[in-house]
Amino acid sequence: MQQLVLLEIDGWADICAEADLEYLEELQMALAEHLHGVLEKAELLMPWGQGRVLLALAPVYGNAYERVTAMCQPFVMPGEFRRFHCSAVIESRSGTSVGSASALQRLEQKLFGLRQQGLVRQVV
Repeated sequence: MQQLVLLEIDGWADICAEADLEYLEELQMALAEHLHGVLEKAELLMPWGQGRVLLALAPVYGNAYERVTAMCQPFVMPGEFRRFHCSAVIESRSGTSVGSASALQRLEQKLFGLRQQGLVRQVV
């Protein structure tokens, strides 16, 4: 069964408050570059809102939790020293459109719950 992952840069609201749009775009691209380095060819990465990406992981490449934990390791933007951290939530996706919609809704709820609790650097 395919795993869906919603991954978000921690502290995105604070970053937005101090950065311009060009910087935010560069940060989003740096995140995508960081993640493309660990994804397999059969896996997908899609922008999913500000500071977020949606990943579709193939089950044949190992334990999703361990892989996502590795993806959430700190990364830097080229030319910067600041390290950015991420949190992510994981859900299984069935092959139906209803299953996909339900998984996406559960991802959003899980990530919202983490943020409401003030949690960062989490993989759930």
